[in-house]
Amino acid sequence: MSRRKTAADDAAKNVRRAGDALQALRAYAAATYALGRQDIIDAELPTLLTDLLADLRHLAVRQGLDYAEADRLADMHFQTESREEQPGKDRPGGKKINPT
Repeated sequence: MSRRKTAADDAAKNVRRAGDALQALRAYAAATYALGRQDIIDAELPTLLTDLLADLRHLAVRQGLDYAEADRLADMHFQTESREEQPGKDRPGGKKINPT
């Protein structure tokens, strides 16, 4: 007998998703300009996120991909996953993650 999925299960998945994204952002930063200095990377997360999104847009253009459509679909996924986590609750400004 399998147990029912709970909001805590969804929350744990979203923490993992955010941690995976943070690791990817740190790898991007290390590969582009921060040269692996974690103190710089963590201090500049908003700038790094913006730079990565811009570079992904450049990649989409070069590969003939529809960035706007990918962004729209990603937002739909995010909205669905966030609603599953805590129905009826706002999530902006949530807890920061610090995966090791």
